[in-house]
Amino acid sequence: MHDRRLKTAAAALLLLATPALAQISELSGAIPQAVTLTSDQRGEIAAFVGDHRDALLSGDARRVSTSREAVLRPLAGRTVSVAFRQAYADTLQEVIDALLETDSPAGRYAALRIAGALATDATARQVAAHLDDETVATRLFASAQLERTFVSANTPTPSISPAVARRIVDRLGATVATDPSRLVADAAVRALVMATKLTEGRQDEVRFHATRVLSDKLGERLRALDPGADAAQEIAVALRAVPHVRLAVTDVTTRPTPEAVRAAAGFAGDLIGYVFHRVELGAVPEDRSIELQAVQAGETLLGFALRRYGEIASRVEIRQLDLAGAFERGDDRTFRRDVVGLLGGSGELVQSLSFAADRFIR
Repeated sequence: MHDRRLKTAAAALLLLATPALAQISELSGAIPQAVTLTSDQRGEIAAFVGDHRDALLSGDARRVSTSREAVLRPLAGRTVSVAFRQAYADTLQEVIDALLETDSPAGRYAALRIAGALATDATARQVAAHLDDETVATRLFASAQLERTFVSANTPTPSISPAVARRIVDRLGATVATDPSRLVADAAVRALVMATKLTEGRQDEVRFHATRVLSDKLGERLRALDPGADAAQEIAVALRAVPHVRLAVTDVTTRPTPEAVRAAAGFAGDLIGYVFHRVELGAVPEDRSIELQAVQAGETLLGFALRRYGEIASRVEIRQLDLAGAFERGDDRTFRRDVVGLLGGSGELVQSLSFAADRFIR
């Protein structure tokens, strides 16, 4: 039953990607950029949505796909105004609600796709509610649409408030830490990565909250892995986030929060700690490439994070190590000794940044 539902959802996703079958009337080009909307423009928005309502609610995947793409077109580009997004979202809300109540997978996914692109407080909350759906396909799609929400929000005048954006970040963080599906966690990581790139519109509060949550929750997921089992794909998910976390905390054009930088250092320690436990168990394969990447990424991120922490908070004195070099040479004794000195209960990182004594080595 579960497999059949996943296959049905996957088929719906393929149909959603089908290009429009015929030319459909478009909104006047100036309306999406209008800072204020006249009553005539609001009437045109209502008529445009009305033209597509029946097709969107038809349950016919091709008709749904065609009208979905038509409805999304006015939201393309970086010059869409807040006034238009809000008015358009208000007009589409009844259709989105109705689509989410249908039995049509194409309709439900169209609703999430449109809601994610609208990127308002109400529509973002509506998409985030589906992060707890029982089906992997829906949780995956919801995460992907929240990534689109943050893409749309990266403008000088975002239509999503900082308070709601922070709550969405928290919901995504919970998904990263606990979702049983690696694919869903990966999609949530991608959404959080986009939130760490909110460089426009004075959104540093959200940006660095996302950096902290991404680091903390990926670290939590890493610590929950069985170090004796092969988790190369899980490590790949964590490694995908590393350069984005580093860019956020080292951005010299702004000032990250000490909490975000400390979290980045903790994430770095979790990457190294995971490999330490695999070495302790003798679980490292002959091909050490993924573990080596984890140690290299962790050691590099840790260096950048500690340097930045010293600039914005207090100086952290930790001796220079070459963990990656020892691991690459197969010198596991030196690797283990140096990791304990860094990440053990009385280790330099644990003591310097007040991490729990058993955070990294258990």
